Amino acid sequence: MVFAGALALGIGIISLAQNYATDLSHLLIGNVLGITSGDLTLILIVAAIVLTCVFVFYKEFLIISFDLTLAQSLRLPAEGLRMLLLVLLALTVVISLEAVGVVMVAALLVTPAATARIFVKRLHTMMALAAFFAALGGVIGMYLAWHIRIAPSAGIVLTLTAFFIIAFLFAPRTGMVWGWTRRAAG
Repeated sequence: MVFAGALALGIGIISLAQNYATDLSHLLIGNVLGITSGDLTLILIVAAIVLTCVFVFYKEFLIISFDLTLAQSLRLPAEGLRMLLLVLLALTVVISLEAVGVVMVAALLVTPAATARIFVKRLHTMMALAAFFAALGGVIGMYLAWHIRIAPSAGIVLTLTAFFIIAFLFAPRTGMVWGWTRRAAG
């Protein structure tokens, strides 16, 4: 998360330069503004496949992700399910690389989930909240990028990083500030 946030900050600063070469940086930061309708259709198809598999195999994925021994004792095809989960993750990363780049893929996989984890304990609630944070970060990040004239991917990643920092510091009951206040009072 720190790597993605710091890299996005660097890309944001570099993109302010007049001689910023967008052609060479698409691999790192993608081209969010250059997504065609064909790309969007392909992304939607892959998203439907991935979400369907996650919905169908949710309990099995949950078990193999947290307790492989339990999965084996329940006679689940643990290795096959693990491979399916890895293929779905790889498919998600590959399909999104052209649009959003390496930095944003890494940030979108980790940062919204880490932010949501601060607020909730249950996985299905965390997944929904992480999706909300990712979507909100996308919208706010695009506006931020537009107004301060930085690369859109950098704006989105910086927004997601800001969400995490704010949650880490100020989340009710779990934020650092709450902990400091409790220790000072107690």
